Amino acid sequence: MARSSLPTVNSIASFRPGLSLVICLVLLAGVPLTGQELSPQEQQILEGMDEQLAARAVELLAQVQKWRESIDKAKAAATVAEGASGDPDELTALVLQVAQELKKVADSHPKLAEAIGYAERIETELKKAEQKWRAAQYDRQKYGNLSERQFRERAKKEAMAEASRRIRQTLGDEVFARIEQLRNPAEYARNFLDGEFRKWVSQPMSVGDGDMKFKVKPPPAGVSIFSPQAQLGVQVEYLPGQLTVNATGLYFRYKAGGLPEPAIDNLKVEADFKETSLNNIKTLGNQAIADLDLPVTVTLKSVPDFSKGADGMRGGIHFDMKMVMFEKVDILASDLILYPGNKVDWKDGKLQVDYQLAQPVPLSPTPFAMWTIGGSYAMQENRLEVKTQISTVASTPEVIALVASCAITFPVRAIEVKGELKIAQIGLAETVGKIDFAKGTLDGEFKTAAGIKSAIPGFSLGEGKLHMQREYMTVDARMEMFGMKIDETHGVFSFADGSGKLTSQGAIKLFGTDFSHNFEAELGARLSYLQLRSIGSVSVSGVDPFGTISCTVEIDGDTRRTDELIRVTVKTFRPELDVKFSVANLNECTLDLLRNKLQENASRAYLQFLKELAKADRELRKLAAEIDSKVRKYLDARLGGPWKSGNPELDRLGGELSNFSKQTGGNLSDMMQDGGKLISGAWHDAIKKPELKPPKWSPF
Repeated sequence: MARSSLPTVNSIASFRPGLSLVICLVLLAGVPLTGQELSPQEQQILEGMDEQLAARAVELLAQVQKWRESIDKAKAAATVAEGASGDPDELTALVLQVAQELKKVADSHPKLAEAIGYAERIETELKKAEQKWRAAQYDRQKYGNLSERQFRERAKKEAMAEASRRIRQTLGDEVFARIEQLRNPAEYARNFLDGEFRKWVSQPMSVGDGDMKFKVKPPPAGVSIFSPQAQLGVQVEYLPGQLTVNATGLYFRYKAGGLPEPAIDNLKVEADFKETSLNNIKTLGNQAIADLDLPVTVTLKSVPDFSKGADGMRGGIHFDMKMVMFEKVDILASDLILYPGNKVDWKDGKLQVDYQLAQPVPLSPTPFAMWTIGGSYAMQENRLEVKTQISTVASTPEVIALVASCAITFPVRAIEVKGELKIAQIGLAETVGKIDFAKGTLDGEFKTAAGIKSAIPGFSLGEGKLHMQREYMTVDARMEMFGMKIDETHGVFSFADGSGKLTSQGAIKLFGTDFSHNFEAELGARLSYLQLRSIGSVSVSGVDPFGTISCTVEIDGDTRRTDELIRVTVKTFRPELDVKFSVANLNECTLDLLRNKLQENASRAYLQFLKELAKADRELRKLAAEIDSKVRKYLDARLGGPWKSGNPELDRLGGELSNFSKQTGGNLSDMMQDGGKLISGAWHDAIKKPELKPPKWSPF
């Protein structure tokens, strides 16, 4: 069948109609055109073709044919002079009548109004004609044989005849052609909407060659089912008579040479399935559970995805299935996928049995027992797996337990375990190990992983090895305590209450020295707290005026005291140099920090020395003033001054000594050689003079 090649509505200015009479007659006869191929422009028109527009467009097309014939007949009957300014009366009346009817059509639907363009193509001409005859000037002398009313009627007739000629040309060249653009899309839409689409609305229909079926909800008025923006609602059938899911986002995509096809890529489910359970389902995926006389509960777990997938597996919902035997034992099937049409993918599914033991099952001759037991069978992998909580016979798994998956080989000499180490129900590490029936022990390796929780901030087992026997569990690991990772840490955990002792056998560097020989920590029962006490000896150099200071450093940390997480106490050979301070974590315990703390106290002690000098004779006071001046400059440069001791009396002392020196006059030259020897060098230069005696208090 021939098809007219028509441009879009927006490019109609270049259009010249060429629709054959044969096609017109076929269309008017109502022959379905669903299989006709539409041009890209016509497909674009189809996307905006709703049900009402399709029906009205088909009616209008038939009317356009009648209008063409009537206008052509009236034109032939009248003598229309070439170049005449207006149409004859009969032709004018007919054209104005068609214009009036087109206005009614344009008012009935926005898309038809766009095609007709009544306002800009017809109404404009009519308004110009009215303005012209109303504005005509009546001249009695010129039109003496006509009254003004007769003159006005003749002016109106002439103006409308001129408008008719222009409108008639517009109708033939533009308006009718634009309307006829709608012919193929309207027929395609009308035949589908009046035929096959009614089935989609009345009953579930299959999608493509798959098992998916759904029923379409009737579209709202004015919505085109052929537009990607249609967002049609559907009811997707998963389990016949038991599970139907509502979704939106459907539209029907044009298909050349055939019926339009449903586009489901953008379907979105309206409901959240995370809490949805379906009870007493007797058929699922055409499996044999229909023959089991057991209550079945299906819990849906995910929102289905209708985008394109392999082998047409679209719209799948992950679900778990639960059956109960003997009113106690739960049989679970997890990670299954239900597709529309009662199709189930069992590929990654597992059948699992969970049962709470009334009494623990001893693993003789070991001191361990299984406190819970369960199993699973992977259908595709043919693998048996047992899950349990392993602890000692004497203590419950709420204290210390290994929540493990076990792989058992026969004859049973050992059980390989893989799971999570828990103390007081708190996950500490992922573990892989083996229960040795000959030794009665459990040995394994562990590491902290993502998702493992700890009740104590700043404490982690890290990674290492564990050993379990009857009364206790030992671990050797790289642990983390108070922000520092500590290698070769040994821990002992009690099965009685879950408490633990931690010691380090490696090199723990705090303040630049080895604290490991005295590094000990304690974990409270059931991981309630972490307490750390440690003592070490440190030599700090570069503290003026003392040079190197030997001191004892005590570290005290306790997570129960949140005001000062880690307390540091430093004791030296002189009480006035001792210092106490706090740090947030162990990594802050650097030698520079300790040196700065000692330097502050040493500087305060120095000022106290100058205070004693201020009470001595004139020569010593003069010497003290010069020492104070030079040392303060040195401290300002080194410590980012101006430096203050924090003692107002001592801070004022320097100025008083300086004023006294100016009053007495003179100074000691070349007293200081460099900043590092400032205090000690100045004093030793001074005491070379036999007449000067040091005060009772002296740092030297």
